[in-house]
Amino acid sequence: MKINNSLSSKIKGISFILIIMVIYVHSYNILTGAGKSIFLVTDNTANIAIFLQNIFAQGMFRSAVPMFFAISGYLFFKNYRSIRDYSKKIRNRFKTIAIPFIFWSTLVILIYYIAQATIFTNTHFTSAYIRDLGVYGFIEAVFLNPYNYPLWFLRDLMLVVLFAPIVYFGVKKITAIWFISTIALWLLNIGAGTKLFFYKSEAILFFSVGAYFAIYGQKYLNQRMSQNTLLYLAIIYILVLLAKTYMMMLIDTNLLFVISIMQKIIIILGIFLLWNISDYTWISKVVLTNYTFLFYVFHEPLLMLIKKVCFYFLGISGISSIVIYIISPLVTLTFLFFLGILMKSYFPKFTFIIMGGRV
Repeated sequence: MKINNSLSSKIKGISFILIIMVIYVHSYNILTGAGKSIFLVTDNTANIAIFLQNIFAQGMFRSAVPMFFAISGYLFFKNYRSIRDYSKKIRNRFKTIAIPFIFWSTLVILIYYIAQATIFTNTHFTSAYIRDLGVYGFIEAVFLNPYNYPLWFLRDLMLVVLFAPIVYFGVKKITAIWFISTIALWLLNIGAGTKLFFYKSEAILFFSVGAYFAIYGQKYLNQRMSQNTLLYLAIIYILVLLAKTYMMMLIDTNLLFVISIMQKIIIILGIFLLWNISDYTWISKVVLTNYTFLFYVFHEPLLMLIKKVCFYFLGISGISSIVIYIISPLVTLTFLFFLGILMKSYFPKFTFIIMGGRV
């Protein structure tokens, strides 16, 4: 059964919103690359900048990646019935995920190489010199720890897709045990980063959630929640978000686990709210959805460069931090939008390949 046009438009519209959220996560600018505050003196405007960016970049917008995994799981397991379907979907994902991943990861390394070779930019890059990487270092920079760091999502997605039959078995045959286990690992931060071999707790859990809706919960995807219920949930969401952000400002290590749990509540509520609020908004009618993937794969290192240039001219202050946080993604998106138009106009076939058919 194919996805109906209404649901397809909804998913495309939400995916566009999610990538905007991801870019604003990466626009976070109150810490240096070494993890230290950019502010020599923390005055009122600096505190406002920290609070606002923690609300959005470290709070509200953190629902984006888990929701992307859920959507990916749903799309993968839609019409999934046997190992034959798995083989077909793997071949398809090679075109839609692996080829774009390799191209855009390698392209950014090339950009870094050229930038590091120039007199004016080599001191502005903290990454190792590309020319000194060696064979293993180059492979690591492309596949394992991409210099184009947002591509870690595609890297993890490829891993999850390879183990899709295990996910399918867990969701379909041992549903309760599977979700109790994956939720527990996620809540306890086990499998975050590289703590548990290849296991990625967030990726596995939300990919499984998408699989569940593809297998069992199709009817729920087309149901509308009442606006009153959404309002109550939104109030709870905002209260938890504000409380969690305030606790972050306290910088108390004893609160880290509580903050972590609150963030996960924010993620779940955020996904739930965005999915349902989209039924009452224009999200499904966004006209830029054809550029969503380009915005994702190439917003870095452009966004980083724009932030650096802005701070160079505006200086470091609470006000400049807020302004740069807001405008840097807008400049990035504008540039990529016109780049996308040029690519589709002059190199349509090549663009089709490197975008995984998303044009």
